[in-house]
Amino acid sequence: MTRLIPFTAIGLCVCAGAGCMRAQVRERLVCASSSGEYCATVTSSFASLPLPGPETISVWDSAKFRIRAGDGKQVLAVALTDDNREDFLGDWQWSPDGRYLALPGRGLWVIDARDARPLRLFFGEILSYRWRDDDCLVYCTARGTVGAMSIAERIHHSLVKESGWWQHMDRFERWGDPLSPQGKLFARYDGERICIVDVNAGRTINSFPAAQEPIGYCWDAASERCLICAPDRSTLSLYERKVETITELTSRFRALDDRFPQTLLLSWHDAVLAPSGQWLIVAGPSQAVWICAADGSSVVRLQDEIGRDILEYRVSPKEDLLAFRWFDAKGSSFKGFCVVSISLEEKGRVKVSAPLRLSSSADAELVWAADGRALMTLARGRLKRLDVSHLLP
Repeated sequence: MTRLIPFTAIGLCVCAGAGCMRAQVRERLVCASSSGEYCATVTSSFASLPLPGPETISVWDSAKFRIRAGDGKQVLAVALTDDNREDFLGDWQWSPDGRYLALPGRGLWVIDARDARPLRLFFGEILSYRWRDDDCLVYCTARGTVGAMSIAERIHHSLVKESGWWQHMDRFERWGDPLSPQGKLFARYDGERICIVDVNAGRTINSFPAAQEPIGYCWDAASERCLICAPDRSTLSLYERKVETITELTSRFRALDDRFPQTLLLSWHDAVLAPSGQWLIVAGPSQAVWICAADGSSVVRLQDEIGRDILEYRVSPKEDLLAFRWFDAKGSSFKGFCVVSISLEEKGRVKVSAPLRLSSSADAELVWAADGRALMTLARGRLKRLDVSHLLP
């Protein structure tokens, strides 16, 4: 048995003396730029210390944030400490042209990959942000203020004034993203209603009564549909901009299959509306994963379709593709990752393609390329693109 204990929590020093084992170092790919010219990684080092009996302690030794060029050359390396760790937490996003990496830590930072120069754009808590174009970031704060920042001009533009209602959950407790792609629309709660705000116009275009603040939102690529989850994690609803309605979906899915979970396991990736807005994926207890038609007409359990148990998965940011890790036949260990395409047949039935196995490595990361048509892997510090566009209809 191995227990994981943070290095800083116990104040130990990993050494090369008696009783210590060699530290294990792993570099993890976090995100890659659209062209694959740059990538961001985190390297963690652990050492195992034996205890009396069969147990060992796995002690965190150090961590380092890196930006690498696609050929493996190191552009920037920052040792992570208790003082700066919060600046490197959260959802990292590359600008569309792949020049800037945004980091929503304590405030909002961008790093220019060409000269490794960091720039702090905003002081204060950032709830969400999106790249509007190569130079401009749209962001929202916990008070519902939405602003835009031009990196070249260093000028802030206020787009939506604060709602007066403090968003109670911070960005680590929330799920999804209240800002739609390119920061076009913004979903927020004003204490009584869910409001859909047109960011460019700076005004609310739709609002719907709600007794409590939703735990999160997830938009499609066209900013036409938004998945909304109730705070008790039991109910999913779909906002449709075209018909200006919110439709409760969870009861429909449970009527179609009584195995559909009563409580959803929502984290950043556990419930996702597909880029097309036609289907969504939801995680439930016991590693069950469900793919559902967004109109509530059909639902399938992914394990039934592929005959294997899965745990971790990622939806392509722009295509109807799903990457996931799967277990071996005994369900005891990971056997790399696979990709499937998902589509809707006539009458709205969900169709899942045969899995395409891409890697047998249990350490391979599920990182989509920005165009959503390939997965990126890191091999000996170099980026490799695995194209899966042939799976698309």
